[in-house]
Amino acid sequence: MKAAYPIHPELFDRLFGDWSELERFQRTRGVLRLMAKVIHTLFIREDSRLLIMPGSIPIDEEEVASELTRYLDPGWTPVIETDVDGPNSLPFNLDRENSSSFGKLSAARRIARTIYFGSAPSQLAATKGLDDRQIKLGCVQPGERPPIFGDALRRLSDQAMYLYRDGARYWYALKATVTRLAQDHAASHFGADDVDEEIRRRLDAARTSVGQFGRVHTAPRSPGDVPDEDTARLVILGPEHSYDPKTDGSSAADFAGKVLEDRAGGSRRCRNMLVFLAADRAGLDDLRQAVKQWLAWTSIDHDRDTLGLDAFQIRQVDAKVKETDETVNLRLAGTYHWVLNPTQPIDDPTGPVRWDIVKVTGSDALAERVSKKLVTEESLIPAYSGTRLRLDVDRVPLWRGDHVTVNQLWDDYCQYLYLPRLTRREVLERAISDGAASLSWTTDTFAYADTHDGSRYGGLTAAAQLGAVVPSGMIVKPDFAVLQFDAERDSGTAGDSGSDAAPTLGGDATSEGPDSQQTVGPGLPSRYYGRIALDSIRWTRQVADIAEAVVNQIAKAPDAKVRITIEVEADSESGFAEGVQRTVSENAAVLKFDTSEFES
Repeated sequence: MKAAYPIHPELFDRLFGDWSELERFQRTRGVLRLMAKVIHTLFIREDSRLLIMPGSIPIDEEEVASELTRYLDPGWTPVIETDVDGPNSLPFNLDRENSSSFGKLSAARRIARTIYFGSAPSQLAATKGLDDRQIKLGCVQPGERPPIFGDALRRLSDQAMYLYRDGARYWYALKATVTRLAQDHAASHFGADDVDEEIRRRLDAARTSVGQFGRVHTAPRSPGDVPDEDTARLVILGPEHSYDPKTDGSSAADFAGKVLEDRAGGSRRCRNMLVFLAADRAGLDDLRQAVKQWLAWTSIDHDRDTLGLDAFQIRQVDAKVKETDETVNLRLAGTYHWVLNPTQPIDDPTGPVRWDIVKVTGSDALAERVSKKLVTEESLIPAYSGTRLRLDVDRVPLWRGDHVTVNQLWDDYCQYLYLPRLTRREVLERAISDGAASLSWTTDTFAYADTHDGSRYGGLTAAAQLGAVVPSGMIVKPDFAVLQFDAERDSGTAGDSGSDAAPTLGGDATSEGPDSQQTVGPGLPSRYYGRIALDSIRWTRQVADIAEAVVNQIAKAPDAKVRITIEVEADSESGFAEGVQRTVSENAAVLKFDTSEFES
């Protein structure tokens, strides 16, 4: 490096290696004459780079270009003007269009100059061109990041007319590549409708993975294309309905609103079963461009025999078809990331629909990542408890008199946007079974009955498992269920309700309703201890249920003293990093943990 300064040794290696093999190139005089013109031009241009490298050679300067082409075939002049350097060249335009990234370093021009300088004199060599490491060695200055030049190289390879690629090796040649043919196909053979139809086709393929949704509907053209069903469903909007977070107006929200209100043949009833996924408006242009490139390369592959492609061109087409297909899939996943979740506040149930906009990312299938995000935020609920069901029924309220039927309750959850979105009816049925089996049903959940004749409930059950029976009757307010149980007990007809035995409220308790208290006295247990292992993902929800169903009941005793201890135990085969140890220890100290330590 010191001996060659201010010229990079790579430049001398190319001159005394590749260029000196040319018949008319003079090893010493030719090098001196070329470098004199290069240095003079860079001096006039006040070039401030640290070293003169192959990527620094100003091939756009006529005297420098003529010095390089005088030893080569005359056909290199249009190659330089089109793909290497100059105000009308592809690298110049790429740098100008991408000024915020690699353009400010003139990375595309420096890449193109390096490849030309290292490949033009060795067209007949068995191994052509330079590999990507040699290219970066010839153009990256000290202090610059090589990945930036890698991005410019990929852009150049995708669009250049005379730039060939075989694996990691690149070279310029006099014969145009099939890249130009692909560009022509992309520009003239495929319109916007063809591109959007291919996007719809790929969205259709994404329906096989539904996550927690019952079904996935893709690219509906009208509200009638989305059935009115009572399972939670994801509607992936077509490319014509995108979402722009920077503007108030959005074709995605407008169309989603129409789907939410209408269905085939009338107004939609199961409005709370729908969630929408839309493409990002800014990313949609890149997706469409990638699809157009894939369509072009696919058409060339289909016509490979009639086009008379040679073996190398066929390999290039195969590689490009695979590469562009992967690019389309990546951009499709990256573009469709806006979830439109319709909601309504409970204090304004007849007001306008409010759209909660959530951005989702990840490597899973579209429906999978959406369902995971919504489940985490409890906007999509695959499991529910009887306690939370009772809170919903009281809060709205959803009672129809002294009870509400299961069918009516499920219809409410399907219809009203201010209620939680349960994934399917089985979630409600399991919550009803859970609530009916609760020992604290008089205060926290409800009773269950099969029928009601206007004065009496048939099959009335509480504090008991429903067994294998699928709930299809009704849930009953606890105070009315207590009245019937007491009346049947007093009349000696307790078994007539349909259960084996009416639930007792304990000892000599008075049965005035859900707030009735048990009598206390000698011989009753005076201490309670319970222990449960929590799910590490949904533990906060379980803690709330435990507080409502157990702790609050115990605290009702006049002199009860409740002590709650949280124990956290974690194992990691790879060990906990120092940063994790430090953070946890500091947080535990702030939270005043009695014990907090890591051990081997």
